Amino acid sequence: MNRELVLKKLHPKQDYIIKNAKRFNHLRCGRRFGKTTIIEELASPSVGGKRVGVWFPTYKDLSDVWKDLKYTYRNVITSKNEQLHQIITIGKGIIDFWSLEDPESGQGRKYDRAIVDEAAKANKLYYGWEHTIRPTLTDYSGDAYILSRPKGKNNGFHELEVKHRKFDNWAFFHYTTYDNPFIPVSEIEEAKQQLDSLTFNQEYLAEYIDAADRPFLYA
Repeated sequence: MNRELVLKKLHPKQDYIIKNAKRFNHLRCGRRFGKTTIIEELASPSVGGKRVGVWFPTYKDLSDVWKDLKYTYRNVITSKNEQLHQIITIGKGIIDFWSLEDPESGQGRKYDRAIVDEAAKANKLYYGWEHTIRPTLTDYSGDAYILSRPKGKNNGFHELEVKHRKFDNWAFFHYTTYDNPFIPVSEIEEAKQQLDSLTFNQEYLAEYIDAADRPFLYA
């Protein structure tokens, strides 16, 4: 049986993120930028025996990435637990999936790497980061990647960016849908013509749009 992990080729902006990462990394990106491909890449140290924790706003949010990652890692998985959403790899590494519906989920675990997807949707992200996710990285001096489309300014994803830009061990990346070379520009331009500007700027250009500017966006 082939035991090789075959990952998707990263496009240039994804590759830039991986190569220019710091210990803590905040990625704000537009729709279809390619977050799932980055997550699959970031989980790869598990094959070398590392422990990776991946957090999502809800269990429903994690389901698609759970399925994609199981398929991509199928050759290197020795066991998996569908109920606990845990994968064990041939290198005796672990990939754990958690829901931030309980911001203390994962508390007490030890990880080499933490990943948070769709972070702006998590109602208690900042609490979860300070009280759960960040402490799981202490034992192994682990790193973290926090990825999301923006969703206004009244959430933990925006708060993390505002409060942590002053720290040298944080990197902040901002990319739009245009930065994914596999998405036709004509498709993005069509959306631009048919959506109101604030919606387009948030969803495709990954800009922080204040809820006061367009309240229905966050209803």
